[in-house]
Amino acid sequence: MKSITVELADRSYPIFFCPGLVTGADRSEQALLAAAMGDSVFIVSNETVAGLYLAPLKKLLGDRKVDVYIMPDGEAYKTLDQIDAIIGKLLVGGHTRETTLIALGGGVVGDVTGFAAAVYQRGVPVIQVPTTLLSQVDSSVGGKTAHMDRATAWRFINPPRAWSQGIMVNGRGARFVNESTYGATIGDAMVNKADGKAWLLLDDALVKEAWRQIWPTKVLPFQWQLGALNMLFAKRKLHSVEALCEHYGFDQTVLLETLKDLSDAVLSGESDNFGKPSSELRELNLPFHVIDVSLGARLLPCTVLTMGGLVVNEETGQVRDDAGREIVGLYAAGRTAVGIPSWLYMSGLSIADCVFSGLRAADHVAEQNLTKQAS
Repeated sequence: MKSITVELADRSYPIFFCPGLVTGADRSEQALLAAAMGDSVFIVSNETVAGLYLAPLKKLLGDRKVDVYIMPDGEAYKTLDQIDAIIGKLLVGGHTRETTLIALGGGVVGDVTGFAAAVYQRGVPVIQVPTTLLSQVDSSVGGKTAHMDRATAWRFINPPRAWSQGIMVNGRGARFVNESTYGATIGDAMVNKADGKAWLLLDDALVKEAWRQIWPTKVLPFQWQLGALNMLFAKRKLHSVEALCEHYGFDQTVLLETLKDLSDAVLSGESDNFGKPSSELRELNLPFHVIDVSLGARLLPCTVLTMGGLVVNEETGQVRDDAGREIVGLYAAGRTAVGIPSWLYMSGLSIADCVFSGLRAADHVAEQNLTKQAS
């Protein structure tokens, strides 16, 4: 059995890694749980987890007074009503500050039980028994996070290449990006310059070309499927600028200026103001074909990833708490931690960062072990 201690001065607490706790595979782990609580226990679980693990856990607790509260399954039940119900049952059961609350379940159960334990009788002991990977993280060892407000969105509109030869406009009808650039760059511009909303404008010629380019033998299955779905069911054909603006709420003056700038760039034979090369520029002619390519487009999923993570000691990879202190024995690497990609770009850049931060953590662990052996 392994353990680490979260060093928070008078608020320090241990975390034990006990894979055989509830199943009875390891009696030393059962003894640990038994020693960690008083004579009365209050278990909070949910319908699914209780059916799997409640009976063996109650058997493990022996002759102690045990009361149970079973929550419904789902994030929707992480509410004050559930906390009120738990506290009500604690009072009815005559539980005192000597009672230990046990959260048996996922993140919702852990959050609700932890809150109830903090407010009941000015605070009672609580043991988290997380049953999912996410709830193990939710059971928190006090790590500080950063850059959780940053995200990367990958809006790929090529193939078909003809789509990237159209133009993308925001809610006002203005272009904001080079449509022929990489999908992550398009997504970043869409998030930061268009509030996550964008529409792709094509004409008859580009639509015809797009159909030829997504022929199943020319692209991967998911590429022709997404292309065909959107051109069959998400594309809208409009025969005038006025109708286009009325339907989508674009500013007609702005859209006309956008189309004029595009026409001027095509005639110049040079790259436009967004850096789109002349070979990818096409003047659009009525009627227009419009496809919603926003973050929430129903038929065109957009991959979105958060770029933040746990704050670490940049020399060792150890996770820091809110006060900036290292949590002994806890490391974060790759995309679980703040790194170079948190500022720039996730995909290929993460490979080197993952390798480096993983080796950094391993090197520090090895150094610590050698130091202990030497002493």
